[in-house]
Amino acid sequence: MKRLKRIGYLLVGLLSVWTFGFALNNKTSSRGAEFPDNVVGVNDFRGGHLADSFGNSLLRPRESSTVVNNGVFRLSAESNFSGNNGYVSLSWDAVSDVDDGYIVERTTDGYTWVVPPTNYGKHIKILNVYPPNGNFLKTWFNQIDPNTGQPVSMGLIDVTPVSLAEFNKNPDGYMKDGTGKYAFDGIYFGSADSNGGGQPVITDLTADSQLKVEAFGRSGRSLIFGHDTLVCEPNPAHPYFNKFANKIGLQLRNEVLANGGSTTDIAIADHAMGTNRVSFSTVGLLNQYPYELDPTKIYKISPAHSVMQYFDYTSGATRWMQFSPGTVTFPNSGTTHYAYDQNGNIIGDDNWYLVSKNNYAMIQTGHTTGACTPDEAKIIANMTYHTSTLNTTTKGVDRTVKDDAAPDIPEIGFVSQDSDRLNLNINTSDNGVEYLYRVKAKTLLTTKISDLVKVLLKSGLKGYVYQIDDDPLGMPSINKNSVTGEVTNINLNPNSSSDDQASLNIDRADGAGKYLHIVAVDNANNVSDVKTISLSDYLWWSIDPTTKALTIFPHELNGAVDNTNLMWPWHNRASEITKVVMKPGVTATGSLKNLFADLSSATSIDGLTAIDTSNVTDYSSIFQNCNNLKTLDLTNFKVKNGASTDQMLSGTNRLWKLTLGAETKLSATTGLPNPNIQDQISDGGETYYCTDPQWREVGTGSDHDAKGAVRIAAQIISDSQTSTTVRTYVWDQTGRCTMTVPSSIEFGRHELKSSEFIATSANQNVEVTDTRNIRKHKKWHLEAEATRFKNNSGLVIASDPLIYTDTAGDHPLSATPTVLGEQQVPGLLFQDNWSLPWNLKIKLNPRLVPASGKYQSKITFTLTDVAGL
Repeated sequence: MKRLKRIGYLLVGLLSVWTFGFALNNKTSSRGAEFPDNVVGVNDFRGGHLADSFGNSLLRPRESSTVVNNGVFRLSAESNFSGNNGYVSLSWDAVSDVDDGYIVERTTDGYTWVVPPTNYGKHIKILNVYPPNGNFLKTWFNQIDPNTGQPVSMGLIDVTPVSLAEFNKNPDGYMKDGTGKYAFDGIYFGSADSNGGGQPVITDLTADSQLKVEAFGRSGRSLIFGHDTLVCEPNPAHPYFNKFANKIGLQLRNEVLANGGSTTDIAIADHAMGTNRVSFSTVGLLNQYPYELDPTKIYKISPAHSVMQYFDYTSGATRWMQFSPGTVTFPNSGTTHYAYDQNGNIIGDDNWYLVSKNNYAMIQTGHTTGACTPDEAKIIANMTYHTSTLNTTTKGVDRTVKDDAAPDIPEIGFVSQDSDRLNLNINTSDNGVEYLYRVKAKTLLTTKISDLVKVLLKSGLKGYVYQIDDDPLGMPSINKNSVTGEVTNINLNPNSSSDDQASLNIDRADGAGKYLHIVAVDNANNVSDVKTISLSDYLWWSIDPTTKALTIFPHELNGAVDNTNLMWPWHNRASEITKVVMKPGVTATGSLKNLFADLSSATSIDGLTAIDTSNVTDYSSIFQNCNNLKTLDLTNFKVKNGASTDQMLSGTNRLWKLTLGAETKLSATTGLPNPNIQDQISDGGETYYCTDPQWREVGTGSDHDAKGAVRIAAQIISDSQTSTTVRTYVWDQTGRCTMTVPSSIEFGRHELKSSEFIATSANQNVEVTDTRNIRKHKKWHLEAEATRFKNNSGLVIASDPLIYTDTAGDHPLSATPTVLGEQQVPGLLFQDNWSLPWNLKIKLNPRLVPASGKYQSKITFTLTDVAGL
């Protein structure tokens, strides 16, 4: 039995800006239609938004134009993408006194202007100037497409035929209407073998008609030349047709500079190149409208060939289609023939079926006189639109634009670790090409120029190609269609069509010790630079999707490597983590700042004792705001050489047990908090309470019955500086068991008579308060004993008249202790309170009172605990 004492304890812009006036003093454009020098400009702008009125399917957000310089009339533009094909829709104000039509000009640098075709979706009229026995174009367009059952022309192309002989007599009479304006959008010359024969049959233009056709071409209208219109002399001589060779991008040679510079005459029969099969060599608008022609397909044509007509590599022209191996060949046509310059450099070859440059084109259809397959007719239909650059309306669509700007290098962001899976967020920004447009309107007196506008063409992100391998310098393999350039091995798609972000999930086993390489690909098939990361930087930890336990696998912790933007990779999920488990093999070096900061739901961190921290230089904020952390064992934390512990334990308000190693030297700014009275401890299924705002060293005791010295937080930190032993501190749970008793009991004045005297006192309570955490094992016991009554003269009443009454009856109080009460079942709260009504009375035989006077008795209350009860 132990007597309890009252003892108190303490607890512890593209344009950058264009300053020269695009709309003022513009002269002849470098490519395309020609205009006089006198132009007019104005300085006001009404603006406007262009809606796509051409029925195109818009798969990505539109980009609207902005005005760079104001012009005489308004222009607006809007870029869009349909599938993988970009286009710009344009709309402009009508010019009341326009003489002919409008020419749209485009540039990317403000200096080099091109004239794109813009008549897509419109009805066009073609004048077919045919040679003898060559009136076939209208028939070709009217043949039925076996795929649709409709005419190849689709009602979009009207053909008016006229013989070459008649045309030469009065060119303007056929090209123009009664008002003197051009009546056609283009002219098609042909088609027949040898352009209808040789002399004396008329198979060429005249000097007069050639000049007038040239003027027609300068207007921006299409000029298309069929088989054997442009030929090398003397087969037969077409000197006037041949004047258009350089506008198409061809060289006509009957002698070829061989490699080495010698001149070799070539016989016609030895220099034909052709078959009955063709394929695309360039992918672009010509294979897109009005027919979508598969650029990977081999097309069957009526047998045709080129002869001494060389596609000039330096001309700026486009070779759209070339001959492929077929079932029909021409003499010696199996080999491509090359043209060389004076230095022996190859500058051209004759393997072409269709070439174009601006609004000029030549196609080899017509060698097999009168024959044209439906595929050939579709190619010609597409060619007529592609070369039609004069626009007679106030709207147009430029489908020759191209987004050739690659996306930004991808950014890789950590999202989460779930069990054995790594979740990464991949993001990029696509880039586009900024185009500038203006429209020219030729009037009788001058050329008027519209606003200069700029519009961004951006295809948008298609997806990503990634690869995981052992090579830190690796590059994902990019598979492209050899004809279309389409990237065919996208293996990571964006999260949505309007989002550039993608989610990548990697298995730990697949990524351990390896590298991730990733590139972004846009819908124009531009490929970004590669981004490479070491997956070892991510796969060393995981968060269990069910328990939310953070597991750290063998890895060297180093904030300089693992800690991004002052946050460790799990920080964005810090509040979810319920515990931390550090596997054997984890090491640490450098900074551990913020390592477990803000793990507000974590209750424990296991495995810290196995980590060698000898090379750690910064522990600051490592456990900051871990306000559910219960216990922490820092036995192996070596804090030396000035390593910072600033705010290391700040905010750990529920940390009730802390173990410090012999070398765990804490600083005054460590931030260890003191507990509060009644703070709860849940441990082993039991609930305990902090009984004083202080810590206590466990010493020879246990976690909930510590025997060591009392310490506040500042003393623990101070002691750590000089301590050489491992020490464990817990919240002080000693508590106390106390009683409250009346200070005096008065029974009043009474006259003694012969009979037995009984007197009672005022009703008062005796109370016991128990805050000991060990009260379940050591229960209190309250007793009382009383001395005999004695007066001031020392006379003693020879009996024990004090009677204590409880439910069991009367109990005399004497020198022998009387049990007043004891704890039976302790409660679960911070403290137990026991209150006993103090019912005392005096039962006295008057004969035993020696004399009258004031008598007093002293009552002693004894509160003890009893082990084992």
